[in-house]
Amino acid sequence: MDTPHYDLEMLGRPLRGPVDRVETFPLSEAALATNPSVTFMTDELTAVCPVTGQPDIYELELTYQPAGEAVESKSLKHWLWGFRDESIFAEELAPRIATTIHEATGARWTSVRLTQNIRGGIVTVVEATAG
Repeated sequence: MDTPHYDLEMLGRPLRGPVDRVETFPLSEAALATNPSVTFMTDELTAVCPVTGQPDIYELELTYQPAGEAVESKSLKHWLWGFRDESIFAEELAPRIATTIHEATGARWTSVRLTQNIRGGIVTVVEATAG
């Protein structure tokens, strides 16, 4: 049985910071025939509040249904890392993540749920979908 070759530049190589894109790899027809959905979760997503300049800390739940390509998780982690210095509201961040993943994979649908850590006694949850 031949081992498939994946044209991935980040996996298996040292990375020391954020990257500008998410890598994907093709799923087999057998895998796609099962209509899988994939979910990534992290509580380590940070961005910067555009008004105060303070860090915003989020829990992220990203779910998508591949139509051919799947997200390589190391590249996702390093791509998300890039938001740590970006000045952006949650209402802009959730749709950007959903759209980027959707476009990178050609997924049937993509869903993002961001839950911001409590600020001033209020929890903010933003959901965005693509596809």
